Amino acid sequence: MSYILEFLYRMNLDHEISDNLIIKAYKEILEIKNKEKSNIFICTLFTYLMLKKRNSEVIAKLLEESFKKDNFIPYHEKLNIKNKNPIILLAGSGKKGIKTINISTTSAIVAISLGANILKPCSMATSSMSGSFDFLNMVGVNTQLSIDNTKKLLNETGFGIFAIEKTVPNFDRVYGDVFYAPNILSYGLAALICPIKPDIVLYGLANKDIEISEQVLKKYNVNRYRIVSSEINKIFFMDELNIFGKSYILDDNMSKKSMYEFQKILNLNRYNYDINSIKQSNNKADNINIALNILKGDSNTAYSKVVALNAGNILQLSGIVNTIEEGYYKALEKIKTGECIHELEKIIIASGGDINKLLEIKE
Repeated sequence: MSYILEFLYRMNLDHEISDNLIIKAYKEILEIKNKEKSNIFICTLFTYLMLKKRNSEVIAKLLEESFKKDNFIPYHEKLNIKNKNPIILLAGSGKKGIKTINISTTSAIVAISLGANILKPCSMATSSMSGSFDFLNMVGVNTQLSIDNTKKLLNETGFGIFAIEKTVPNFDRVYGDVFYAPNILSYGLAALICPIKPDIVLYGLANKDIEISEQVLKKYNVNRYRIVSSEINKIFFMDELNIFGKSYILDDNMSKKSMYEFQKILNLNRYNYDINSIKQSNNKADNINIALNILKGDSNTAYSKVVALNAGNILQLSGIVNTIEEGYYKALEKIKTGECIHELEKIIIASGGDINKLLEIKE
């Protein structure tokens, strides 16, 4: 642990720490077998980096070392699908400042019901009540698919999934279940742990510095992307667009990020909504029922408006509509029909999952 100790010594004395020493210390941390000890060291290193060295060069090197643990290469599998619309990789950093229901997965199901193709990494929740893995697993989707079966599911339903923990198991033993707020790897990790090459990366970051994520993605030769984030009163950063506060978007064709206030744009000020109206419940089953109610046709809550907004974002990026606003209204109309729940049923069956789990929850 010589490099870790040197890093700690220099950090405590506020001495200069080179990028080379940081990477060497990180490589040592990745080899520590004792989980409690590795947790302490990785948290110390990543906290220092968030405060002192949030730059894409270091982040890209850390990601490279992380992927080496499993000999993983991002986007190494190619896929051609029948649907003419682009494959959108929908990923988020998680660990947001306000805990909500699983917005991204619910939005994805709405979007595929309107023709979008979504590739979705799923992981178990750490800081929130239910992550994408928890949601899909509890409603009966088979979340342990091989790459070939993920490709097949995407071709059949427009929705492909893969478990992050299964994709990089050795790295996950060190990194998993440690961080409760965005860390230095949050600037690109979830967008890059993807074995299948997408056409467009849609990445949500629960942090204001989405430009850093852009730089990291470019270092991995991601040419088509959209990075989003949102906040209210300069806190509660979320990794989706929001109907509250300010939302930020940075596209591959933009010179700088753009800010949107969707509550005004969508004329939602007339509703008695506030930030508390999209917070998660303290019960996993309740959160899943909120999402299922949206898919079954509940279009009058703040939850459904946020889901429709993020589905509209996917639709616009897919070329199905011209603007996010148009996509929002199209998604909201689809939600009202109650037909989106049938897309989830198709996903469960096509994945080889257990439809009875969904039926039990619906009852």
